[in-house]
Amino acid sequence: MKGFSVTHTSQKKINHESMKHLLYASITEDSFPDPIKVDYSFNIARSKRSLDISVTSLSKKLRLTYDKRKIISNETMETLPFGFDET
Repeated sequence: MKGFSVTHTSQKKINHESMKHLLYASITEDSFPDPIKVDYSFNIARSKRSLDISVTSLSKKLRLTYDKRKIISNETMETLPFGFDET
């Protein structure tokens, strides 16, 4: 997954089953499901101005963004790009 560090905590929360649940829940419901939140308690950050290094906590959210194609059929997951003209 792009943007997520692979840790023991993130592997438990973000896996094939959780990503599949995000996809199928967005198809069966008409809204996107709640994002998956991953907390990183140990994150090393550097201040750009003073160049100090500190340990901070960080949380990231994984959510489904589907804005390039439109779903034609929920059963077969058939899609078409936006702006596609069938004529």
